[in-house]
Amino acid sequence: MWSKVWRFIRRWWWAFLAGLAAVLGGVAAILLRPKPKPEPLHGQLPQPTFKERAQDQVERVRLEGEIERARITERAETRREELDEIETIGKNDPAEGRRQLARWLQGNL
Repeated sequence: MWSKVWRFIRRWWWAFLAGLAAVLGGVAAILLRPKPKPEPLHGQLPQPTFKERAQDQVERVRLEGEIERARITERAETRREELDEIETIGKNDPAEGRRQLARWLQGNL
């Protein structure tokens, strides 16, 4: 009796293996399927994805950097104008130009 069973298994081992693979593949497909996305409620927007939130943060940081750069440029231009005024005063009255330059340096550095 056991010899007949053993002979049957040796002849059809590949069929058992294929059946086992099919069963395991079905189980894996059921367990690993993606979860369905919930439908947004009426009147609500869907939540932004991680990628969208990251891009938003990057844009905010870039904007902050550009604003800071613009502020520094503006300050530099204003200070250049003040120094140009002191220079023109210094051409006519060097002592007054030095005094104003000293006050400017104390206030700005």
